[in-house]
Amino acid sequence: MVRLERDGDHPVVKCPPRVIHGFNRQSVPVDLDSFNKVQTLLQQNGKSGGRTACNKHEALLRGLMHCGACDCGMSHSYSQKGSKLYRYYVCHWTQKRVWGECPAPSVPAGEIERFVVDQIKRIGHDPALIRDTLAQVRRQTEEGIQRLTAEKTALARDVRHDYADVGKLAGITVAGDPRIVEVQTRTPRGRLPRVTKLMALAIRLDQLIRDGHVTDQAELARLSHVSRARLTQIMNLLQLAPDIQEAVLNLPRTESGRDAVTERDLRPIAGMVSWSKQRREWAEIGKLS
Repeated sequence: MVRLERDGDHPVVKCPPRVIHGFNRQSVPVDLDSFNKVQTLLQQNGKSGGRTACNKHEALLRGLMHCGACDCGMSHSYSQKGSKLYRYYVCHWTQKRVWGECPAPSVPAGEIERFVVDQIKRIGHDPALIRDTLAQVRRQTEEGIQRLTAEKTALARDVRHDYADVGKLAGITVAGDPRIVEVQTRTPRGRLPRVTKLMALAIRLDQLIRDGHVTDQAELARLSHVSRARLTQIMNLLQLAPDIQEAVLNLPRTESGRDAVTERDLRPIAGMVSWSKQRREWAEIGKLS
């Protein structure tokens, strides 16, 4: 195999003895301009020719088309007449056998690609599909929230046990006892932000309504002895995007002073219909806090 290399400042052609006969040496000098041109071509082309060579006509359905009559794939091909290019997808069976055995040996590429794109666009206007997609997203969100709520409950139980251990050890140990130090290191410092508790409360109240334990928010407000307006503010936290709800549930504990994020800060965000806009506003709150 012939190779172009540099020997100091001079480019040379390196090749096996059998390629160029009559030379005792395997290095053939070439001029610098030719060497640089060849190097540029090698970098542009590569072994596979790159993405442009593999799909230079930008066949949208390349590798995806399937011939239903012959139960085989269809490959992209083209023909050219003058400056006009005609693209189409042809059945593999037709290419290997006799043209005419397949009832639809080829289809125009442009027409079938436009048809597929139009069908994909119509998916967003199908009410049944939108309803099923939203139901699936809601189910996944609820499962994630339930998992996080269970983890939070388990962590709160561990914290209570740790505090109980501290109380027991305090009566039988002296200052600096390693057992007290160990328990204190396990016990988280500070308090949960109030908005975290309200987020968990909203999830729990919504589950009570879904399970049929209470009829609606009006009954919840009456049983909880809070105004319907205040309960609505709490339940509106469920309008936040799922990832924002998860972030609220995992806010860092407040060791002193005011909470970095409050329920009042989230009210305008929860009122936004677009989750992408909610995420942008949530990111701004994160910067301020």
